[in-house]
Amino acid sequence: MNSIRWRLVVAAGALVVTGCTTAAEPPPVGYPATLAAQSSPTVSASSLSTGLPTAPPAPPIDPSIQQVSAAHPASDAQQALQLCEAYDLGLDRVSGMGLIPRARNAVNYARLSALAPFLASDSPAWVVQFRGQVNRLPLGQGWIDPTCVVIDGTQQFFATGPVVDLATGHLVRRYWPANPSWSLPPLGP
Repeated sequence: MNSIRWRLVVAAGALVVTGCTTAAEPPPVGYPATLAAQSSPTVSASSLSTGLPTAPPAPPIDPSIQQVSAAHPASDAQQALQLCEAYDLGLDRVSGMGLIPRARNAVNYARLSALAPFLASDSPAWVVQFRGQVNRLPLGQGWIDPTCVVIDGTQQFFATGPVVDLATGHLVRRYWPANPSWSLPPLGP
């Protein structure tokens, strides 16, 4: 049964990727947490055959979002960091993190689509943003500056920045065109 479920998850991921790579500006790519464990953290984007677009300017940091300590995070913040693979990728790669009151408001903090079904929740959500390239081997892609959202103990990654085809090194997609209103605070000491 697990083998069948895994094949369905991989097939669903392939459909998402196929649908997202054929349009000029596809919606952000997300995938189930079961695929997250098969990522390969990589920072290098120097092997690209095309240059990466420049990151858009960041909006101001929302003063209502409490900064998370990197050395002594609260237990729920630590769980979000673990679910989002931040300890594996390196805490220095976290560009912003915060607990927002409603998951559906994540679009105000990251380049996400309001149509993403995972975000259609009034539950609080941890949003963890990364800098640099994170390889998603099952998808054959490198995601630049991705975002992870944790709702009720379940995480999902979103390709909110450029997407690179790992086989060819070609740019598949630029930054998602959303314009968030706020930035999340960086990790504190």
